[in-house]
Amino acid sequence: MNGLQKHNPMVGIGLVILAGLLVTTMNMFVKFAGETYGPVEIVFYRGLVILSVLIPAIVLTGKTHLLKTRNPKIHFQRSLMGTISVLLVYWSYILMPMADATALLMLSGLIVTGLSMPLLGEKVGPIRWGAVVSGFCGALFLIKPTGDGFIQMTSFIPLIGAFTIAGVALYLRGMSNKEQPIATIVYFMIFSTVACAIYLLFTASIRVTHVGFIFIIFIALFAAAQQFAKTYANQFAEASSLSPYGYLTLVWAVFYDVVLWNDWPEVNVWIGSAIILTSNFVVIWREHKLKNT
Repeated sequence: MNGLQKHNPMVGIGLVILAGLLVTTMNMFVKFAGETYGPVEIVFYRGLVILSVLIPAIVLTGKTHLLKTRNPKIHFQRSLMGTISVLLVYWSYILMPMADATALLMLSGLIVTGLSMPLLGEKVGPIRWGAVVSGFCGALFLIKPTGDGFIQMTSFIPLIGAFTIAGVALYLRGMSNKEQPIATIVYFMIFSTVACAIYLLFTASIRVTHVGFIFIIFIALFAAAQQFAKTYANQFAEASSLSPYGYLTLVWAVFYDVVLWNDWPEVNVWIGSAIILTSNFVVIWREHKLKNT
């Protein structure tokens, strides 16, 4: 890739918007697959499909050396966190409207900011702390703390999922200059598939239906496609300039809710989502300003 291609923000923005649409479409298929399978089954079958393509591709292209690692412990920790995270994310979309789950999972960006100080030693000032607090206030507004949403466990699954997403992001940040990305992906897929297989064997709940498995294949395809789109987007433009466009996933989620399930978000969802989005944008703006300074 030449220098001109590496500095083409419009291409990067287009790819990150595409990645958001792909990942939201993947979650839409998760919601459909959830009518047949549980989250553990979906993650298990997704892993089988992806590994059946990924491993042969690595072997045939002679890239097996990229799987070498000097720190298997960090891969284990990242894979454990990632497996818990993807299970909670899929569970959230199975149980909740897509817009609600997407908005609550967006708290992960604010959680990364809050945890970067104690875990990574980064300085977080009052503006960003204010944005973090504001974002969680938006989450409380979204789940209606005085109504049924606060009592139901479904409201807390995406909140816990947001923390695990933040945990994965912090692991990846620490591994970015030390481990090959393909190794991180492969070890995560192997771990999540094996862990889910063990659980399913003990619960005797492995089953295959034709329609359900078609959804699994689409989940795997869209998961791989969005990963490529996101990876190449970061080669064309800086992550800080791409971040705002990633939040368009909320738009796609609302679109699928309305078109496929005729489910319009309630007023509290619109207001809570707006607060969470605004808080994320404040963090992005402040980090960009500090970086330039």
